[in-house]
Amino acid sequence: AIHIRLPHAPENPDMTDWNEFVNTTKNLQLSEFLESYGREKRLDFWINELLRWESQQKQDLRPKAALQDWLKTLQEMDDFNQPAATKWTLFHSYLKEHVYHRLSR
Repeated sequence: AIHIRLPHAPENPDMTDWNEFVNTTKNLQLSEFLESYGREKRLDFWINELLRWESQQKQDLRPKAALQDWLKTLQEMDDFNQPAATKWTLFHSYLKEHVYHRLSR
């Protein structure tokens, strides 16, 4: 088993950057997403923001299992020196499958 330790977040963490990012990206196709973000060096920042956001979600454990699998795949990409665009593509697919639809609730 893989244990994920999410840092204990303050009761009301500032998620302004994350909320703006999600609102900006939720309607972008992959090509638009990569054009806008694929050259950024901030992927680690957005992954940390995703983890902070996910740590606040209490509804269902299935997305946490998906996050665990996603993080494992991301780690494998790092191990094999995959290009940043590939990692951003993986990030985009995770957002589409596990984040955007949960925000509209």
